[in-house]
Amino acid sequence: MNKFISISLVFLISCSSVQSEADERINQAIEEITTTTTTTTTTTTTTTTTTTTLPPRYGNWTVEISDSPLDNSVSYFGYIDSIKTLKGKDGETVPRLVIKCNSTNYDMYINTGQKLTPYYDGDIGQVLGRVRLGQNEPKDVILEEDSESKLVFFNSPELLIGYLTTVDKLLFEVTPNESNTDYADFEIDGIYNFVSDMQKDCISKKVNIGLYAADEKINIDKLIKAGSDFFWHKNDGKEYVGGFIGEAGNFEFSPVRVRFQGNWEQNKKIDFQNKILTIFSKVVFIEFVDGDADIVIHPTKASAEKNWGESIDREYGFGFYWESFDYCELWIGDISYIPYYMFGCLGNNSFWRETSISISFSKDTFVEGELYVNSSITKIDLAILGLVYQNSPTTMYTKNSFLQELGKYLP
Repeated sequence: MNKFISISLVFLISCSSVQSEADERINQAIEEITTTTTTTTTTTTTTTTTTTTLPPRYGNWTVEISDSPLDNSVSYFGYIDSIKTLKGKDGETVPRLVIKCNSTNYDMYINTGQKLTPYYDGDIGQVLGRVRLGQNEPKDVILEEDSESKLVFFNSPELLIGYLTTVDKLLFEVTPNESNTDYADFEIDGIYNFVSDMQKDCISKKVNIGLYAADEKINIDKLIKAGSDFFWHKNDGKEYVGGFIGEAGNFEFSPVRVRFQGNWEQNKKIDFQNKILTIFSKVVFIEFVDGDADIVIHPTKASAEKNWGESIDREYGFGFYWESFDYCELWIGDISYIPYYMFGCLGNNSFWRETSISISFSKDTFVEGELYVNSSITKIDLAILGLVYQNSPTTMYTKNSFLQELGKYLP
């Protein structure tokens, strides 16, 4: 705690017209001091001012932000150089990592400064690389090169850019032409702030996955393992991924379709729609439809009972997944339960009482199923849901194959 010391200085100003009286008072005061003090000590107080220089907001990243007068869009361009040179038969170069975005379009590439060995098992213009984010497991990536074979581009890099926010180091391994494999070392402190600021103008659901993982301090390997733990099912010998999420594939091009069936009060319907969008649209594409749907929501218990042909003994809501038709049907009596039932329809196995959990996040989350009315969906939940949702799983998986599928999803 800072201590504040107030020092009051009292100035005696003589307004007497007789100067001699003032002089006499001064002389008397001096005489009292000199006669009662045998030793006079003069103390000099020195005030030391310490200036703290805060680190740059973006660390060692060089960031340029520009506005377009044509469409009022905001562009971001940021780069950072490797602290280690890349060696090849033509010498040494300093690779540069570049991230940029305009509107909703993200790009990420590395200028290696070297002509690179082509990826002979791939297509013309491809290079095989290897990345390691912090202490996470290394991953192979196939990159597209420029005409001079020196710049390599990450395809659809948003998820990887989001992942970068969880670490402070990126290692990138590549093979210069007719040389030994070598790597660049990027110390990327400040990447979280850089990407967070970009997201204000270049919004990406995939980038949010990494940001939410970073906020909850979940490393990428743990996030991937959690995806397989909480969205993989085994029932009557059948293995599959999620509710209908395993059937529909990559929802980036096929959003989750939600239909409000029956006679809804308009205000209640709008409240439900806003609640769904507010929570899930951060990582999931949602579309409200009148026809074929992935999730059907009834306005009342009576409407749901009529459709199911049986009574519902639940106070707040009920959900049922029609496996033969690949859609989820819901009645939600309390709007506060929307996150719980929607999350279950999107494939969380604890919702269907089929838990296979080996990870604990030391808090109540939807993936771990410790819920009650008014529970708040966490960033952990959204990060895991977004990761599974943005992949393209087929229906049938062993748990290990699903884990591998999630883990290889780097651009």
